[in-house]
Amino acid sequence: MPQPFEAFRRRKLAEVNAAYAEYLAKGFPTAPFEGEPEPETLQCRHDTDRTNWISLQIACFATRDAGLEGELIPAPGIRCTSNRMYRITYGDALARLWVLFDQANAAQANFWRLKDAVRDCPTRQALNDIDLSEGWP
Repeated sequence: MPQPFEAFRRRKLAEVNAAYAEYLAKGFPTAPFEGEPEPETLQCRHDTDRTNWISLQIACFATRDAGLEGELIPAPGIRCTSNRMYRITYGDALARLWVLFDQANAAQANFWRLKDAVRDCPTRQALNDIDLSEGWP
């Protein structure tokens, strides 16, 4: 039978996982698209979204290396959390993906920091004192 403190630790780790999933579900802010007054948010709700961004990034690198970064990405383009679709160049897409990459790295680092903090906690009070809302980019 697990020790009671370990049950609290497992519960807090589950809360950390949920906080990370919630953060990702909100998406990643991006600059306004040409002709649009407001910024958008790139969807990252689930693995399919993240796989699509990685695939687009690979295509962006290939077109950049071929000197074709000014070409438009194929239809339907990029779908944002607003459900609006945008056709942009590979160069613009790559610039946006670098920002997404930086934000995602910062979020991953915070996720790991929180998990390590939970694992290192010596007491239940120390677990309770971990603020899961802090540190997200």
